Amino acid sequence: MEIGNKVYLNNIDQIDEKSHIKVRVLKIWNFVRNNKVCSIEMIIMDEEGTQYQARVFNQNFSRFRHLLKEDESYIVIKPNMAVVTNGFSYTVHKQTLTLDWKSILKNVMISRVRSMDLCLLTLILS
Repeated sequence: MEIGNKVYLNNIDQIDEKSHIKVRVLKIWNFVRNNKVCSIEMIIMDEEGTQYQARVFNQNFSRFRHLLKEDESYIVIKPNMAVVTNGFSYTVHKQTLTLDWKSILKNVMISRVRSMDLCLLTLILS
């Protein structure tokens, strides 16, 4: 399968049907209302360090629930974008990346050495 051009979260408005995003899930939780899980919420980060909120609504749980894990990295193909209308956002962005019926999620391995190098660099610069 052709996954097209890589797009970073800072340029998410440039994503199209042929593009993909490579992200790591930093945090994942269920959003519950009236004792019912309405969505799976996530904070994701790309290779540039940009953090973004993402979600899976309940109609797509069966496709993605078993795949999504904290500290795992994924290639997301054909994500959808949704405007945050309720003012409830964990990042500065006015949209969330949404995994829907057409989205494809592929687990990828990112070198732990690279992650450790970034942490060490952050400590040195602090």
